[in-house]
Amino acid sequence: MNGFIQRRTFLQFIAASGFSGGAARSAEAAGTILLRSGWQRINIGDVAHTLGMLALLRRYAPDARVIFWPADAGEDETAMIAADFPDVEIVYGSVGGDGKPASNELSRAWERADLFLHGSGPGVIAQRQMTAWRDG
Repeated sequence: MNGFIQRRTFLQFIAASGFSGGAARSAEAAGTILLRSGWQRINIGDVAHTLGMLALLRRYAPDARVIFWPADAGEDETAMIAADFPDVEIVYGSVGGDGKPASNELSRAWERADLFLHGSGPGVIAQRQMTAWRDG
């Protein structure tokens, strides 16, 4: 076991936890999701996957705070996300060789995140970042 959960387990967790929607829940009670996605902005599929995931989170976890940490996002992509998902915070930064966030902005996002959600890709593209966040 690599310390990560399978999709089915994750969906069961979401359904049973504070991440599921509810009128009486506050954003604080729902938690904070750090979404790592947006692998290649030149690939429209990657852009669409990110927008689709944000739409799913808005629908199925409406009270959760969402922080988007793009791997590759330009002005057009971030403007589109800001327009369609104004409550989503976007943070930038890399992970240093020591496994720690290389920017204060990313460090604060890591501290606030209750869940690290890896976006769609041909594999676990951000495994090093996921492991660093989990172990941090």
